[in-house]
Amino acid sequence: MNSEKTTEEKTELRIKGPFMKAQKRWRCLVFFLLHLTHVAWTQKFQVIGPSSAVLAFVGEDATLPASLSPAINVQGSEVRWFRDDFFSPVLLYQNLQSRPEHQMQSYKGRTALFLEELLNGNVSLRLQDVRVSDGGLYRCLVDSGQYNEEARITLNVEVLGSQPAISLSTTEDQQPRLECSSEKWSSRPEVSWRDMNGVDVTSQSKLTFKRDIEGLLNISSVIPIKKEFNVFSCLMRSNTTKPAWQSKMGVYIFSPGVSGWSVVFWLSVVLCVAAAILLVLKWRRMRVDILPLWILRKEIEMAQHPALTLKFSKVINGFSHEDLLKITEYYKPQLAYVMNFDLSSILHTLVTKGTLSKKEAKGVKAKEESEGTPGVESFIDEVMKKDKAELVSLWEALAEEYVRCPSPNLKGILDKVTEKGPDLLKEIQASTQSPPLEPHIKDLSETHRATVSESMRPLDDQLASGDPLTSAVGLETQYMELMVIKQDIKDELVKVGKTQEKLGEKGATKNCERIWTEQLFRRNPDSVNPSNIVVVSGVAGIGKTTMVKKIMSDWARGTQYQRFQFVFLFNLRELNLIDNDNETQESLTKLIVRHYKHLSNESVKEILQNPESLLFILDGLEEYKHKLYFTDTQLCSDPDIDVPIHILVTSLVSQTLLKGSSVLITSRPTALKVLDMQRVDGFAEIVGFFPEQRLMYFKKFFGEAALSTKAFQYFEERVHRFAETVGFFPDQRLMYLKKFFGVADMSTEASSM
Repeated sequence: MNSEKTTEEKTELRIKGPFMKAQKRWRCLVFFLLHLTHVAWTQKFQVIGPSSAVLAFVGEDATLPASLSPAINVQGSEVRWFRDDFFSPVLLYQNLQSRPEHQMQSYKGRTALFLEELLNGNVSLRLQDVRVSDGGLYRCLVDSGQYNEEARITLNVEVLGSQPAISLSTTEDQQPRLECSSEKWSSRPEVSWRDMNGVDVTSQSKLTFKRDIEGLLNISSVIPIKKEFNVFSCLMRSNTTKPAWQSKMGVYIFSPGVSGWSVVFWLSVVLCVAAAILLVLKWRRMRVDILPLWILRKEIEMAQHPALTLKFSKVINGFSHEDLLKITEYYKPQLAYVMNFDLSSILHTLVTKGTLSKKEAKGVKAKEESEGTPGVESFIDEVMKKDKAELVSLWEALAEEYVRCPSPNLKGILDKVTEKGPDLLKEIQASTQSPPLEPHIKDLSETHRATVSESMRPLDDQLASGDPLTSAVGLETQYMELMVIKQDIKDELVKVGKTQEKLGEKGATKNCERIWTEQLFRRNPDSVNPSNIVVVSGVAGIGKTTMVKKIMSDWARGTQYQRFQFVFLFNLRELNLIDNDNETQESLTKLIVRHYKHLSNESVKEILQNPESLLFILDGLEEYKHKLYFTDTQLCSDPDIDVPIHILVTSLVSQTLLKGSSVLITSRPTALKVLDMQRVDGFAEIVGFFPEQRLMYFKKFFGEAALSTKAFQYFEERVHRFAETVGFFPDQRLMYLKKFFGVADMSTEASSM
């Protein structure tokens, strides 16, 4: 039975064998065909371009976007951007490199691909220094060797015309008219006319245009006028750049039969009337409302600086919402300061943009009038809680404000954001975080911070003059940031300490470049090297010592100056006790250990190995009795060699000792002559408090708003009465105020009022 079954199975296998082999061959063939189909399918792609034309301005850079779908690696493919002639490409990428030898001459040196993005299928073209001739159709062909595909992209190049010129002429019936003309526009602009009251009179005008031999438009707009005094503006705006319209403007003053001096006189009258109306509106807290004349002035100023606002808008929109929040938080004190100069103008811009309602703007203005700069900071916080569009609008409004009324502080911020771009975020992070340290150095730094913090605590906790009802000024709760302004050492006013008088002039404070204490060692955008030696000047009692102690406190708490691992403060008056004669010698290492007993000689030697991480503060140069000599024979370079103390001081300032370390020196103006100022990288002056800050000081000191306002009013009244007193000489008045107020800084401020 088994034998028969085996025979049957063998017979069946002989029959099925050839069939099974044939079936296997078919399966292999089908699999191979499917594999080829899969390979062919995966090699197939599309080149995707924008659905609408790309707009660019003459002289700027442009990107023609194009990418593959699916996003496959095209590093080994050929990418050819061309226009009419396939063999004369705008750009050719072939064999893993660009091939400029085949490129059109007019595009050489101006085109590039984003090479690092080829891996992701990005074949966009970067075109620099756009020209009028660059406008038109572009084709992007991608050839993988097995498959090729192309996309077509149109580039529209916009040309802004010349500054409009307004001329006076007459019609055949001797009726006066104004003609506003401008040349070389690539597209027809929108033309509008306004009179001196801000009324739009465009409907009365007639527009004509014609093309020149280059194909550009020459625009002419004519408007009839009456024989009476008036001021007309002609505004031409490009229709292709909304919402950031590019514009040109001309202004004409029509005064028939009136002399030039009369024109000036009547124009002055008009402006005075407008100013009077503004003052009335301010009194009624209605400055947020719009005056037509103010609108006209705003449009003129914005028309003169279109490129600045457009470039900044492009940069600020390029940041993510998260990054923009970091930048805004970083610059918030500075932004609040510059906004406080003319908050009404910025609020009007935000109302115009639709970011704020008029009611909201009036609320912000009212808060600023009652709280000052903190009220503006609160407004910035509220904007930061909204979406990115509102925050971008605020920054754009600031850029427009700079165009309208330039200030050095706002210029510094806008320049930094525009020029640094994404690198600014790295700088912000570096300024707020401590550098990585070796474990044992980190332990030393933490110990030093704790000791410095403990030494600063009496400034917060102590009672003043033994009076249990009066506490001393706390660094963390009651300290007011002093006004420190960037100065030129050559300024004679600085040398004699009369800057405060100069700042009393109208508008002078707005033109001063204020420096916050955390910015003293911040790298300048125009500087290659960081500021290592900084001098801060100020008259007696203005707050120099309090400022450096606040710096020490902030560093110890980890809120400022975090790029420094160690900060050492030396009072130069105390150094006089050590260096009581020229024969007393001591090394820098021993001097540090003498003042900071928690550190040892060995640990200090290790700390000094990294000078770039060290900040030395020398407080009170005017009280140092030794003259500083900056000759090479009087300097040292070894921190372990014993030399006279004044040689250590001079060597630190000269950077022969611990080159790369940072040094902050405070001094009265009268002592600056002992310094070699050519060695100084930064110079600033403390000018005390401005009126608004004096009120804020009282609010911080007393806590209660009503009590602080009453105290401040009493303070002002007594000071003004005292200023009229002739029974004291100036030095006696200062002594009286010191007794009256008990706080040296505030007494000096009162004496200078």
